[in-house]
Amino acid sequence: MTLFTKINNDEIYKNINFDFSQSGILFEILRPLKEECISVLVVSAYERDYIFVNKNDFDKVKKIFGL
Repeated sequence: MTLFTKINNDEIYKNINFDFSQSGILFEILRPLKEECISVLVVSAYERDYIFVNKNDFDKVKKIFGL
């Protein structure tokens, strides 16, 4: 049973101009989900962050991010 669905970060980041050398970028990206009480699982790697959300929230998350 799949509980999480991956969001393609490239779709979220494509229209956002951030200075990725600064801290707090991921927090700002996730702020709208926090405000809607949507839980996330984040896996950070050297060049990419992976954001997973519960599949029951996926449509709501896509709407929040305009995907």
